Amino acid sequence: MTTQNAQMVEEATFEITSLKDLDGSEVKECLETLHFARIRGLISADEIDHAMTRIGAFFSPENDRATTGEAADEVRGNFQKLSIGRANHGGVDRPRFMRCFYSPLWNEDALGMHGPFRQAAGVRNWLSGKELDYAIDDPNGAAWTAARIHHFPAGGGFMVDHQDTVLPALYKDNSLGAFFQPLIVMSQKGVDFHEGGGFAMVAGERIQYEDYCEKGDIVIYDTSTVHGVDDIDPRAPYRQDSLAGRMSGLVTLYKTLD
Repeated sequence: MTTQNAQMVEEATFEITSLKDLDGSEVKECLETLHFARIRGLISADEIDHAMTRIGAFFSPENDRATTGEAADEVRGNFQKLSIGRANHGGVDRPRFMRCFYSPLWNEDALGMHGPFRQAAGVRNWLSGKELDYAIDDPNGAAWTAARIHHFPAGGGFMVDHQDTVLPALYKDNSLGAFFQPLIVMSQKGVDFHEGGGFAMVAGERIQYEDYCEKGDIVIYDTSTVHGVDDIDPRAPYRQDSLAGRMSGLVTLYKTLD
């Protein structure tokens, strides 16, 4: 941790307790300057702790599906898969090692995350110039909210440095507005994991932002933000039957497929 990095994260922080208090113009200005922003106060640590209990009850390693090959409608239910390899099947070369839990908001709230997901999706919609409830509870035209959790396991979970490219193209092709990626911090560094974590280039500095975050914070990237996840607790052994490591929540718009 450095004082300079902490100051930059604080400069990019907006504290609100309701989406009605969100000043999208200030957040967008911050993103244009730093390519990073943080919203604190919309989601509480207690909500995330409750969700973590639900996730632990839902999880079974026997439910881990393969990295690719699922039908389009499967990820529109409560669905669990591994995401390991270079991800070339998705049209990009983006090495990663993680697990995904999908929990779309029109299904049973098996993971206890529907409340936090709705808050983060509202932030996404506000920044993109959409109605706050756009494509959240139901698919809307070309898009639906792929509410999901990324689990980067202890023992080396990671995602390589990258900029988001596939999803911004979806936004452009379907007139979905500007692309922004809100991410819900669900793990406390120093407690749930100790080494590695989410990073982003902020004002030209590579910052492990979870050094300065709390559970429930919403971190936001734009299309130009280089970001990823450094190896999570690489000195620990990897166990497929464990949820040890880092978790984050995402509410990205996905293309509607039949």
